[in-house]
Amino acid sequence: MRKKKELTPRLRVWFEKDGMHVLGKGGGEILEAIERYGSISSASKHLGMSYRYVWGYIRKVEKITGKKVIRTYRGGKKGGKTELTDFGKELLKEFKRIEEFVEISGDSYEDEWGLLGVKLSARNRLKGVVKRISVEGVAGKVEIEIETPALLKSLITSEAIRDMGLVEGDEVFAIIKSTEIMIAKRKSDSYEENSKQINEDKS
Repeated sequence: MRKKKELTPRLRVWFEKDGMHVLGKGGGEILEAIERYGSISSASKHLGMSYRYVWGYIRKVEKITGKKVIRTYRGGKKGGKTELTDFGKELLKEFKRIEEFVEISGDSYEDEWGLLGVKLSARNRLKGVVKRISVEGVAGKVEIEIETPALLKSLITSEAIRDMGLVEGDEVFAIIKSTEIMIAKRKSDSYEENSKQINEDKS
């Protein structure tokens, strides 16, 4: 008998403005390469793209958004350099944040896909309950008791804790990456109620 193949969902993220494409995965890689290598020429070589294409892509993003994405400096002993503007950095940061969120969503919520009769792989994902949350400045520590049982500790940003509305007792998923443990939560309680409880706990 032929073995049944599992269906795997694929989600893509891109930014639009007034119906026009602004930034997708390829554009995110371009901005990231420019930020890393400090020049369009080096970024183009690293990505295997032509200088003309990368330059044209940047100009297109700037034209649609009406804001500068890169800043170029000429001259100097070591030659000129190119860096992202504050807007360019924020654009890249927000794209990566949403892309990561979509990736987590696709991996975590198998029950919703189960309605379609689709079975998703649950590798590197552990179900558990939040036992303790501590927030210090921009960082937060979340302790999760998994069903094995065992207690995991995950260091995430306090912003992520607020965005997910995490409170002690929440049922979550611990998603294991090569260097860190991420947190995923099913959407149930309202953001306002959870945020209020977090603020009360901090006061």
